[in-house]
Amino acid sequence: MTKKICIVFFFLCCTILVVAQKIMVDGIAYQVIENTNTVKVVRALNPYEGSIFIPSTIAYNQSVYQVTGVDSTAFQNNVLVTSVVMPASIHSIANVTFKGCSALRNVVLPHSVVSIGKDAFRDCASLKAITIPAGVKRIGSGAFVGCRSLKKTMYLGAACEWAAIKFGSKSSNPITLSNNLFINDKELTDLILSDATDSVLVHAFRDCKSLRSLKIESGVRVVGNYAFSGCSALESISLSDEVVHIGYAAFDGCSNLKVVDLSQNLRKISGRLFRNCTALQSVKIPDGVIELQEESFSGCFALDSLYMPLSVRRIGESAFYSCISLRSVDIPEGVQCIEKKTFYDCVALKRLRLPSTILAIKEEAFRYCKALKSIDLPDGLTTISKHVFRGCMALDSIRIPKSVTTIEEYAFYTCASLKSLYLPSSVKSIEKGAFMDCRALVSIIIPEGVTRISECTFEYCDNLRQVVIPNSVVTIEVGAFSDCVSLLEVDIPEGVETIEKGAFAYCKSLEAISLPSSLKFVGKNVFVDCQNLQKIYIPYNCNSQFDSLFNDSLISSLFIEK
Repeated sequence: MTKKICIVFFFLCCTILVVAQKIMVDGIAYQVIENTNTVKVVRALNPYEGSIFIPSTIAYNQSVYQVTGVDSTAFQNNVLVTSVVMPASIHSIANVTFKGCSALRNVVLPHSVVSIGKDAFRDCASLKAITIPAGVKRIGSGAFVGCRSLKKTMYLGAACEWAAIKFGSKSSNPITLSNNLFINDKELTDLILSDATDSVLVHAFRDCKSLRSLKIESGVRVVGNYAFSGCSALESISLSDEVVHIGYAAFDGCSNLKVVDLSQNLRKISGRLFRNCTALQSVKIPDGVIELQEESFSGCFALDSLYMPLSVRRIGESAFYSCISLRSVDIPEGVQCIEKKTFYDCVALKRLRLPSTILAIKEEAFRYCKALKSIDLPDGLTTISKHVFRGCMALDSIRIPKSVTTIEEYAFYTCASLKSLYLPSSVKSIEKGAFMDCRALVSIIIPEGVTRISECTFEYCDNLRQVVIPNSVVTIEVGAFSDCVSLLEVDIPEGVETIEKGAFAYCKSLEAISLPSSLKFVGKNVFVDCQNLQKIYIPYNCNSQFDSLFNDSLISSLFIEK
């Protein structure tokens, strides 16, 4: 029994020795791959230094071995290697193979390589140029992260083949660091793609700052996400009608783009497609497009002309954010919602036509549209959302339909030209700061059904002279009419139970006021610094100390009835 165990142990040891066998040839360590006549380069006992030439075959103990790989730890974090040449017998560069080789200045990849692994050249800070063989089909994520000295990317195939490489991430593509692509020693400036490929894959030409023009001819159907993002020298694009999809942010940051000829078979303008294309002045969206996704034209500062076809049914959030030159927009019938920040900071927008199909306008949709003078809100709209017209300083006319029930926080904040406003009887809620700083507003009738005048609703309405408060109001909140310096008279109706702190503070023109018998609570400083207030009626049942309502200096001059 003991003899059999010893024999088994002997054979196991032999197997382990074969598997783990390392050999040294010309200063390079290799490991024999089990049951083959092939080897891979592995880490040596002493770190490799200087220039390393890896042969395609080695001879050892009267045997010839083919070198087919480089172990992922062979050169990892080696700070002494400056150059590596690999043979045509190697077909892939493994994950992290050259990670941390901070002194590596040159690496020669053979034509046989078809893939480069994740983080393969990560933090190769001295690498100034890289040549990608024509056979490469995939480059893993983070492959060139930290290659901060990279100045040139060379590709030994055709541009259409480069377009078909699968990049795991932005940092997989060396162009994003070198900012250029050389196709067989010629820098790419004008790109024509045709039926040699059906797709331009994700990140393919991202940050290629030498590219000036793009023409996609027959055969190409799909342009992937970020495909041309950051191509800041790109001036014109022309896409054949065979293109049916352009991915997310495909032309984001193409800051010199001036001419766009889009495929007639597109059905959507993808998110961030032309974001920050700051030179783009005019765009004709093809007939048949049904959707403009989020931020599709955000930051297009020069965009002043836009054709939007009748087919459009949805416009995404921030679609035209900060399009500061856009002057006129007709939104087609069928669009039901203006999303958040759609026209935020469109400071030149003077004319806007909203279709009758609109049911919702969301937060900040028209914030800082400083040139917008009038707008006709369509019937069916139920809510005027938060900050929706905030900073629309030229807005002097607006129609609020009878379907509206709620005016949300700061909806008309700093609409400094708004002189008059009719609120329909459907309105039941006016929220915090809704008309704050509307300095031209002269009068307002608050509809019956509103139960509270919210905090700072009319604060800083300098020209507000007349306010009609309905019997339905129960609460006048903090600073509701604060700093309404032109307000002469206020009739607070029976039914009001609470007037909170500073509700009429600094109303310097207010002369007389009567508090209703329904009043249960009055906060401090309600009438502080109302310099012309001479007469006030305070009901017997008011629980507050009346002297806390005013400046001490005013109490002596007031005629007070109880």
